[in-house]
Amino acid sequence: MKKLFLSIALALGATFTLSAQEGLRAGVHLGLPVGDAADISSFNLGLDVAYFFWKPIDKLEVGVATGYTHYIGKDKTTTVTIPSPFPTLIPDQTITTKVGVGDFGFIPVAVAGEYALGKQFVVGTDLGVAISTKKGIDTGFYFQPKVGWNISDFQVQGFVKGISSKVRGTSNSTFVTLGIGGQYKF
Repeated sequence: MKKLFLSIALALGATFTLSAQEGLRAGVHLGLPVGDAADISSFNLGLDVAYFFWKPIDKLEVGVATGYTHYIGKDKTTTVTIPSPFPTLIPDQTITTKVGVGDFGFIPVAVAGEYALGKQFVVGTDLGVAISTKKGIDTGFYFQPKVGWNISDFQVQGFVKGISSKVRGTSNSTFVTLGIGGQYKF
């Protein structure tokens, strides 16, 4: 929990420090988990902050991105069949349990890139790490390719977010989310 509060404080401090700078963006996102993530989460939402400070070539902007992405946990039903040692005398036993998976989240820390395809449309990606805010889920690799549509100082985005992490007691998992978001450009 201390990591979460410290990260939020640093992100807010950076936001207020950079708010007078051109290139700062802040917004929200909503998404639907797919694949492994859909087994334990029903919905994703979060906050995004990015600061673009370098233009290595015309139409390309590079910067940093952070924020918080929250997954709403859902119950998972598991059924286990215990075979009987004497099937003719005692039938197999079936046990069904419902396990509640709590909410969990990540704080991404990434390099962000965006390329303009004209005045209104952009493509981009964020690459970095996602710091887990829940015990039992490890920090992992973070990637988020996206497309955007600029409307004045606002950008509407469609994205595919992936976080490759390990949930303790399982093999590596990739949490994939399909979503939409919006960012205001300061």
